[in-house]
Amino acid sequence: MSQKPIDEFVRLAVRVPRGQQGMWEIMRRLRSFTTKHVHDQTNIRHKQTVSDYIRSLTKVGFLEQDGVGEAGALVYRIVRDQPDAPSVRRDGSIAAPHGRGQDQMWRTMKMMNEFTARDIRALASTDDVKVTLVAAKDYLKNLHFAGYLQVLREAKPGHKPGTGELTLYRLLPSMNTGPLAPMVQRTQWVWDPNLRKAVGEPTEARNG
Repeated sequence: MSQKPIDEFVRLAVRVPRGQQGMWEIMRRLRSFTTKHVHDQTNIRHKQTVSDYIRSLTKVGFLEQDGVGEAGALVYRIVRDQPDAPSVRRDGSIAAPHGRGQDQMWRTMKMMNEFTARDIRALASTDDVKVTLVAAKDYLKNLHFAGYLQVLREAKPGHKPGTGELTLYRLLPSMNTGPLAPMVQRTQWVWDPNLRKAVGEPTEARNG
């Protein structure tokens, strides 16, 4: 069976903005917009999802109303700008940002010459966000597949559970792309917000 339909779907999924980050990037690009303007440029099915996010951003002070457009639609503009989408609840309260664990792991590995998942778990965890060993292993594995990390030593199993050596990595200098953490998506794509593109291949392509 040809992989073309799957490949086209994956390219479309990467190209079309989605989620809060996708909506936020559209708002930043438009600068002045209505709910319809944002909804028309996403793959979000329900316009109410966009409306709720805009309303929440307005409540918490990231947006403000900037007049009335066609058909009486409210026009908004950004008054507090930042690269990452603000994570807010529908009532306007600020929520813990998605992917904070990946943010902390990325910052940690950039400060280290070499590291294992156990090192990353210990040094990237904070009182607010705990990084598990499973999460650290998964993040490092996906960054390695995407070409960010070099393996310096393969994992070696021990005689008892929990013993042995974990894979030792280092971050390739050429892949230190910026301050924002490359985010592993559900499809195992790695989205690099510094480069504004997907890096590497998804799980389906690796296992194909």
